[in-house]
Amino acid sequence: SSFNPTVSDTGAVRIDVASSVNDAFTLRQGTLLVGHSNALGVSSGTLRVGDNWSAAGANARLLISAANVTVSKNICVYDIAGHEVNAVFGGTHTSGSSTFSGAIALQRSATLTAAAGGTDTFSGLITGSGRTATLSGDGNVKVLAASAGISDVNYTIGAGGGRMLG
Repeated sequence: SSFNPTVSDTGAVRIDVASSVNDAFTLRQGTLLVGHSNALGVSSGTLRVGDNWSAAGANARLLISAANVTVSKNICVYDIAGHEVNAVFGGTHTSGSSTFSGAIALQRSATLTAAAGGTDTFSGLITGSGRTATLSGDGNVKVLAASAGISDVNYTIGAGGGRMLG
């Protein structure tokens, strides 16, 4: 399955129910809003961010739109020459918390964010030699290094509200 708006930086799809997708999933560009823990399916397939059909410089955002939702899929942000995307992971909910529990492999730098009043926790291993995960937004972004480990990723604290490495 894939999500591919026709313009490099516009388009949004919202999935608020469980999905029966049983394969890997590709987010090429645009915004994917997830409002259910099984919105991306029930398999353990990796969510691919960016591919050969992504527009260079496009934004590819995976955002949890409701509290108490966990995205458990592993995520890989690809770095394909001429098709590089600006990957953003986090939440749009303004109260409560949500979690990204799968591993995140960064072949390209990404932004981890939370909306004001919300908390987004990243509990899986984040890897990417020499890559940067920018913690941003007006909410709380928690990266649980103690429980999941952090490997070869540089963190930059962006403007906005509270962020923490756990």
